[in-house]
Amino acid sequence: MVSHEREFREFIADLESAERYVKFLHDISRTSGMDISPSSLRSQDDIESFASRLTQSYSPKSVSNYRSVMKKYVNMVCDLGL
Repeated sequence: MVSHEREFREFIADLESAERYVKFLHDISRTSGMDISPSSLRSQDDIESFASRLTQSYSPKSVSNYRSVMKKYVNMVCDLGL
């Protein structure tokens, strides 16, 4: 599950790959077995925690892409004060 998905969509609306970013967040949640929310993903440490769970299922390049998406989510959480 991705909490604040609507807000995230609005936050990244100007990106050409916005729909892919949302899909990636859902992939991260499903693969890690954890919900994406402001309480679980709000810092660089949280990004690394999720990324470590993804390394078993995805290539280093894919994990790097997922880190970028998670960074956008963290930026949204910080910018919106969630």
